[in-house]
Amino acid sequence: MNEPIEELVTRPARLDDAECLLAFYKGITGADAHHFRPWPSSISAMQKHLADVRSGRAISVVTVTSDGRIVGHCFLKNVDAPAPGQAWRDRDAVSETRRGGFFLRLSRRAEHVLRAILRRPRKPRLGIGLLDSAQGRGLGKALMQTVLTEARARGVPAVTLGVHKDNVRAVELYKGFGFTVVGDLSQQRPNDSYEMILRIHA
Repeated sequence: MNEPIEELVTRPARLDDAECLLAFYKGITGADAHHFRPWPSSISAMQKHLADVRSGRAISVVTVTSDGRIVGHCFLKNVDAPAPGQAWRDRDAVSETRRGGFFLRLSRRAEHVLRAILRRPRKPRLGIGLLDSAQGRGLGKALMQTVLTEARARGVPAVTLGVHKDNVRAVELYKGFGFTVVGDLSQQRPNDSYEMILRIHA
């Protein structure tokens, strides 16, 4: 039986949350770990995410206990992707790069492909997870509502996510927020998940 959690606070994630956030992800086990593993469980991954939050490239909200433990996390990444062509300061840097004597030259076709990838807009991507002890309390809805409200305020046109087809509770939660299934997605096995989207601004 799960121990009750009291005095929960939902707030924006901060730079100093890295260690607590890492502990949270390491605390996700069993079926939840199967369904929700958005990045490696390392301190560097947590720090990178929180740095993206600070720079405006991500939205991140946590639910914490009175003793500072994180029991829920919802995030939206790729909120402010680089404008087309901004990833390279020098227009010739793709075809010729020197770093400490290292020299790289790409073929014209390879350069064309790389430039296309750099210019491809990245979709704002949502993820959410809760510890077992925090589930069934409406915290998931509260976390999602907070993140989506901030996304609307920033003018994010649409939010996407991937969810395992057998995670019925999560699928219903997303549908309740207006997400619709737009296709199949392969995460751990071929076509094991749904690709879903919520269009916020036309």
